[in-house]
Amino acid sequence: MSNRERPKGAVVQRRPYDLTAHEIHPDERLTRYVRLLSAFACNLPYMQALLRTAAALVTAALLLDAATGVLAGDEQSQDHDLARKAVLEGRIRPLTEITEAVKSKISGEILSVQIEIDDQKRFVYEFDIITADGKLKEVDVDAATAAILKIEDDE
Repeated sequence: MSNRERPKGAVVQRRPYDLTAHEIHPDERLTRYVRLLSAFACNLPYMQALLRTAAALVTAALLLDAATGVLAGDEQSQDHDLARKAVLEGRIRPLTEITEAVKSKISGEILSVQIEIDDQKRFVYEFDIITADGKLKEVDVDAATAAILKIEDDE
């Protein structure tokens, strides 16, 4: 029934995705068109498979990231636990003594300190120091002897 044949005041029944109805505002027509395309795309088998694959990849990436963080945290924690035990047993010097030795040999502000076990199975303190002239130095110190093993310019 066209507009000319319809009695005045009659209720017009519209289909939800009728994009040809002239009474629909252009914005509403665009909204309906987007909904139609979205509904169509989500029902396609390959789109569903693609969405499942994407969801699986995102889940795997999140799990891998979490596992990597846990493993890295465990390794660092293990090094600190071993260092604590070595200090108590007297095999290495406490950090305060090592820090005093480094400050007496290298002037600057200590930014960070880490303890690691190197390839030769010895404890090494790694200091990041900023010197008075603004250069960043990485200083490796033997935790047992307080001897400076290496000084590098760090960038």
